[in-house]
Amino acid sequence: MPEVLGWTMAVFLYGVLAGTARQLLIARPTWELAKGEVRGLISLILEKMDDTTGKGPLRRAMEFLKEADNALGGRPLLLWHGERELAAWRLVHMAERELVAAWEGEEVRARLVRGLAQLDDFPEGRAKVWRERIEKALGISGERCGGKGGLPESPQGGGPGAGEGVGAPQGDREAMFLLREFLAELYQIRDSRYAQLLTLHNKAIFLLGMALLLAWGLGLLWTERVWPWWWPHGPDPLLLYLAGLGGGILSRLTRLVRTQQLPTDYGGYWVPLFLAPALGGLAAMGGALVLRALLEAQALGRNLEPLLYPFGEAGAPPRGGPGGADAGGDPCGPGLCPPAGAGGPAGGPLRRQPGPAP
Repeated sequence: MPEVLGWTMAVFLYGVLAGTARQLLIARPTWELAKGEVRGLISLILEKMDDTTGKGPLRRAMEFLKEADNALGGRPLLLWHGERELAAWRLVHMAERELVAAWEGEEVRARLVRGLAQLDDFPEGRAKVWRERIEKALGISGERCGGKGGLPESPQGGGPGAGEGVGAPQGDREAMFLLREFLAELYQIRDSRYAQLLTLHNKAIFLLGMALLLAWGLGLLWTERVWPWWWPHGPDPLLLYLAGLGGGILSRLTRLVRTQQLPTDYGGYWVPLFLAPALGGLAAMGGALVLRALLEAQALGRNLEPLLYPFGEAGAPPRGGPGGADAGGDPCGPGLCPPAGAGGPAGGPLRRQPGPAP
């Protein structure tokens, strides 16, 4: 049947387009980012392992990174759901915490200063607590950092007094333990946020599949046998769906063009781009059905009937539909029925009859 083929092609092509975009523009970059982070840290550790100190933490970090590399595999999954990337990032963050034990005091201090600029990831209350703890460990105050986590001043010179006094940390070990604790909470927040984003992606794909399946089923049921009142004057339901699909795409493109700042959320911005066209197609079909139901219930005036029959002869609704008979009982509408014996199935198509001469 042409209707079945048309609906199947429309739904299938949009599903393939969305799946291809998700694979090439979300899954592949996300996998490459995680893979690059793992390989970069492995190279860094191999360079540091030439020293004779701190090999214990480096070995533990290397074990975590090897597990992360194995979790990612050689290529992203065809049916991507983000589980491997989430596991890899958790292992990378555990490796980074282990690496802190192999850092020198100045490296720990520099990472704590950097942590002041990452407090926006925390809730407001926790950010305030961590700012106080880090500034106390660094021996600085909010005023000297401008209150924004800026780089604190360090004493000048390289003599015995360098690094002592106001600008010195309370102790390398205390600062190291503080940094490990800070990174644990920071990475927990980021991993949880990333897990929520992956859940959003997977829910969006599920909803997209359900929307396409619903549109396909609704289109196949939109037949003259099931809904005879729609035919032959109503517009093709496939055209309605495609028009709504195009409207959804245009709305997202308009927003994309007008926006001044694009989010960098590992593909989260794609979710409305996938769902808006499918929702637009269903809304177009559902709106036509609701309008028809309101007309059937005589909740709207008859002047709105031509909206559903733009392609009908002289804008008339089909026989038997709401308003199909005029006030005088004319089933064809005023002036549309042919003279007796001159129209109908054997008499050719219906023609509008001229009115009485003025």
